[in-house]
Amino acid sequence: MRKVGFILILVVLLVAIPNALAGNWASVTLDEPPGEIHAGDPWVVGLTVLRHDVTPIHSLGPGAPVEPTFVATHAATGERVEAVARPDKEIGRFTLEVTFPSDGEWEWTIYPAPLAGDEQRQSLTVLPSASAETSRVLSVSALGGASLPAVIGIIALVVALGVAPWLYARRESRPRVGLEGEG
Repeated sequence: MRKVGFILILVVLLVAIPNALAGNWASVTLDEPPGEIHAGDPWVVGLTVLRHDVTPIHSLGPGAPVEPTFVATHAATGERVEAVARPDKEIGRFTLEVTFPSDGEWEWTIYPAPLAGDEQRQSLTVLPSASAETSRVLSVSALGGASLPAVIGIIALVVALGVAPWLYARRESRPRVGLEGEG
């Protein structure tokens, strides 16, 4: 009888402990997919933290705020970016603002600290900075779509064709200096 009681207590504990620990689990969802992100420009996105994937949550109690932490790593360089989302007025709602310092492929996730959550690493492509892209587009459009070396070549040709007749005319208009006695 003692063995049955001991086994029963052990089974109850094995069932109760995981359920007790499950209280610190949460999910994080973004309001919208990342979209077009440029290096050097802030990416601002809303997100929701749900405890047990159901209940919106801002804190675990006084002095224990939920702080969704965004962590991203550059796939090629290993560069790392972190940002903590700010709580909004609505419970469970947060705003994340993060700036990627360089373009390329990034792997990222959001941890619902101090809660546990499923780590879902996702990738995104960060484009070159918008100002660099704008200046490149402006320079190419100003050149009529031609590349810079082609434009430099055309300018050199125009200058050469314009200067050549002038040099020839100047050469012809100079008085000839000859030796005396030539006739």
